[in-house]
Amino acid sequence: MQKTVLMSLDTLFDSKTGKRSTVIQGMILFKNTSLFHAKEQQERERLQVAYETADSENKAKTEFMNRMSHDIRTPINGIAGMIDIIQKNWDDKEKLDDCLRKLRLSTDHLQALVNDVLEVNKISSGKMKLGKEPFNLEELMDEVSALLDIQIKENGITHEKHRIDLRHVKLIGSPLHLRQILINLLSNSIKYNKENGMINVFVGARGKNIIVEIQDTGIGIPKEKQKYIFNRYERIKASKGAYKEGSGLGLNIVKEIVNKFNGEIKLESEEGVGTKITLIIPKVEYDEEIYEAYYDDFNLKNDIMQKVDLEMSDICS
Repeated sequence: MQKTVLMSLDTLFDSKTGKRSTVIQGMILFKNTSLFHAKEQQERERLQVAYETADSENKAKTEFMNRMSHDIRTPINGIAGMIDIIQKNWDDKEKLDDCLRKLRLSTDHLQALVNDVLEVNKISSGKMKLGKEPFNLEELMDEVSALLDIQIKENGITHEKHRIDLRHVKLIGSPLHLRQILINLLSNSIKYNKENGMINVFVGARGKNIIVEIQDTGIGIPKEKQKYIFNRYERIKASKGAYKEGSGLGLNIVKEIVNKFNGEIKLESEEGVGTKITLIIPKVEYDEEIYEAYYDDFNLKNDIMQKVDLEMSDICS
């Protein structure tokens, strides 16, 4: 409660007596300020949260830059070392094969880092656009599994795929970005899994949505880290307390693409037990005629573009 006192000093003239007298007048105002203080407290709390978020992001960005400088230097130094070994061992096929394998790993790692940075830049600048083309969901899932099959086997992980009520697999959408989401999530499930661990992937449909659930028996995510895990630059430590290779951008990219799909991503994780991520992505209503017409139109456009490219190459040659 706020109290305000107003005072005034006035001179009054009495016409009967012909005298002047001084009169002091006062007024006390009471104002209920509880609502004001409540709003002030809310604003203070909002500013505190904003400050902590900005501080956390700045620290994460600094850590990201430190990790990136290390993660980039490591494969570059490895590539330089492999080139030196190759130059000295032209006649040793076994050593050459080993060096070439390591060169491939180093270049793949560098490419993944660069791709993540470029993708985040595209998202930040608002240039990321979802495609609209026909694709087969079941075939896309098989492609993702094939791409990651070597990593899964090298890590001794059991990978099981489950299809639940998946009757309509011919869809129209952005298979490129859906593939990117699945590869990022499954790569994390492999990277942070335990020795001889397991990954279960459930794919199904619920109403007008595609539902993808990825469960792993990995190291899990600490509870205090879970609310930040989709933030840019965030990473968790592996079981031995060290960070795994990577940019720390993958899950943020996933979150941004899912938002573009007008979808939803849910995380459940328990440290030392594993993680479950659920994707809910709206799908185009299935219609055979629309799909086939779209597919034919899509192929026609591709044929036209290829013809234009050929004609341009003839002109330029």
